[in-house]
Amino acid sequence: MLRLAYLLCSFSLRCASVQAQNLIQNPDFDSDFTAWNTPFSGNTIDNADGSPSAPSAQFSTVRFGDGSGLSFVDQCVSLIGFPPPWTFGARVRVVSSTGTSCQIYVFASFDTGTCAARAINSGIGALASGTVSGTQGDFTQYAITISDPMPAGSPSQAADLIIEASCPTSGDSMTINFDHAYLGTSGTTPVRLQSFYVE
Repeated sequence: MLRLAYLLCSFSLRCASVQAQNLIQNPDFDSDFTAWNTPFSGNTIDNADGSPSAPSAQFSTVRFGDGSGLSFVDQCVSLIGFPPPWTFGARVRVVSSTGTSCQIYVFASFDTGTCAARAINSGIGALASGTVSGTQGDFTQYAITISDPMPAGSPSQAADLIIEASCPTSGDSMTINFDHAYLGTSGTTPVRLQSFYVE
């Protein structure tokens, strides 16, 4: 009887994890920036500033010739086999900021092509939706659940999750930490399983 219950429990857990699977690889930056695209220099891992039990990634805006600043990291995932609605987000903490023009964007670009061959895209931004405690201060939780933004007959096949800091005014700059990135079918959350046992 115990063995049967264990097998049923295992089957149920497996089904639930597929239904609400986080498609983002290395979402908590436990393996540095593995699986993430980092087009700008200066990205680091802050092992002492997770929310609450994971490392966080850190980057600062890079100054351009006109004095504005920008930096981002992103990760593209396949949506094939994972029908909408989708939910995505991340937790972000401002480490430092100068000036008043800087903004944080957590958004996803949805494409009718694959990650390797993208076609039409439509960007959707996550919304700031409360705070989450971190080791060195509160993080802002960004989250949103959406239907496929593409026109009927052109379903999205891929989504690119992007975390960006932008400072359009000359001289302004920002450094942010972020972690618990997620993107998946409805029900996916940034909470990671620590451990479980079956009696």
